[in-house]
Amino acid sequence: MKKNFRLSSILFLFGLLVLSLTGCKQKEDPSFDNKTPAQPLVKDESGTASIADISSINLVKNMKAGWNLGNTLDAFIAGSSGLSSETCWGNPKTTKEIIHMGTENGYKTIRIPVTWFNHIIDKNYTIDSDWMKRVKTIVDWAIADGYYVILNEHHSVHDNMNDPLKYGDGYIIRNNPTDIAESKAFLKAVWTQIAAAFNSSYDEHLIFETMNEPRNTGHEHCWIPGMWGAANCAECKADYGLLNEYNQICLDAIRASGGANANRFVLIPSLCTSDNTTTHSLFKLPNDTAKDKLILTVHNYVMGVDKNTLPETFTSDHKKTLDNMLSNLETNYISKGIPVVFGETGAMRYIDAGERTKWITYFAGKASSLGISLVYWDDGGDFRVFDRSNLKIVNEDEAFVKAFSDAYN
Repeated sequence: MKKNFRLSSILFLFGLLVLSLTGCKQKEDPSFDNKTPAQPLVKDESGTASIADISSINLVKNMKAGWNLGNTLDAFIAGSSGLSSETCWGNPKTTKEIIHMGTENGYKTIRIPVTWFNHIIDKNYTIDSDWMKRVKTIVDWAIADGYYVILNEHHSVHDNMNDPLKYGDGYIIRNNPTDIAESKAFLKAVWTQIAAAFNSSYDEHLIFETMNEPRNTGHEHCWIPGMWGAANCAECKADYGLLNEYNQICLDAIRASGGANANRFVLIPSLCTSDNTTTHSLFKLPNDTAKDKLILTVHNYVMGVDKNTLPETFTSDHKKTLDNMLSNLETNYISKGIPVVFGETGAMRYIDAGERTKWITYFAGKASSLGISLVYWDDGGDFRVFDRSNLKIVNEDEAFVKAFSDAYN
């Protein structure tokens, strides 16, 4: 998740602005029994859709080029809640016309990041029904427009290492018994409700994603667990185990809802949703009662995420980085029948449009040849492609959009 504003210390791989998750939520309730699942908000009583008998590899090949409805349903600032949070980061309220901009330009997939923690309304982790309805409305527009839709849990990673995780604050990958119990209760409750709201009315065009960039926020190795000297860090090693447990809890909640969700395709991230952490021996895909329904998701921003350190050109070094990354993913996953989706990738608008087009032409061309889907991070700001307010593509980006789509067609 990349936002319109940045800290100068953002790492070049991800560029995530650390915000305080201090939205309007209930206080911790020590009497809450985390073994009791939250009650479903919505029940699908008339839906008859089912998941097609298609391999995960072929499904991802069909997803092709995509974009993120970023900084929208995932938007939050301190104290934000309710439907107004959709526009609190400056993007316009989503419309059918905005959703359609992608399909009319050849994109087959839309990722809809959603933040849930600031929409919890009681001690049972119940999600505000108005918020759930709004999410469903936008998902339904995208499904009707012919997209593959990725729906996830976004921005609920607790950011403050010095502040204990409280009720309704989300989750954290941190080896502390209280934090772990709260994280598991939150993830189970949220996914129980999402699964209930989005079930048999949706076929394989709706895809779930368990978490976005799960990590041990604030730790010195937060963005580099298992890399560059951090490989022997005891806390990093413990983080992989927790990440595996959390992915399993999310997947189990989805499968337990039955119906189409018993066989729905699900995206699974490693720590930080980094390609580097996917090859660590401690990362494991969860056990699944469904066959061939798990997809690895990774993020990559090789063309820069910090305005102060942007590359001027797309170089042979960039190509080498991409080649090595794709080769590792092919060896460790694709060749074994596990497909890969880049749920986020992007190049900042401050980079020359021609150089950005060279990058997407090369990256998308290589990815499409391996059956990998790329989903561009469009935040309406630094990574904007679609001008949502004016329903158009800025002239300088027309070649970029065409090159991205052409790489998959």
